[in-house]
Amino acid sequence: MIHWMGRERPDTIRTIVQHLIEPKSELIGEDNEEIKPLQDTSVLTDDYGDFTWMPEPADADAAFRSTRQTDIISTLVSIYDSKDIFVKELQILLGKRLLEIKDQNYDAEIRNLEILKLRFGDVALQVCDVMMKDITDSRRSDTQIHNLRSAQGAGE
Repeated sequence: MIHWMGRERPDTIRTIVQHLIEPKSELIGEDNEEIKPLQDTSVLTDDYGDFTWMPEPADADAAFRSTRQTDIISTLVSIYDSKDIFVKELQILLGKRLLEIKDQNYDAEIRNLEILKLRFGDVALQVCDVMMKDITDSRRSDTQIHNLRSAQGAGE
């Protein structure tokens, strides 16, 4: 049911990715938390051939119940069977966010991109790297032009 609902709604991917790239996103994790690549969610499913498997007690504490690490991003990606949809939306939203920044402070976007590269892989987010390089090169060129104009204005 969740797979069907997630795939059928046109805004699901955009909403998930918006939460991924917002500053201090809970989906990305804390600064001191270890960042891991996407997990193969087929490994996370129960092994029905394991005859030694025992169910968790129904009255167990929540800390006890978390015997198996789940990665929310990997789980969300598994609904769509491919990370390519997420990567494409990341590219679109990162481009929009970069264009909206007026103070030329791209530190939060750079940080998020580095974290997402660890999650999705460098190759998958290569287009985003190019966008960031273009923005930083443009910022450097803009600064040089303004400095040159200021120097010319002061010399006249």
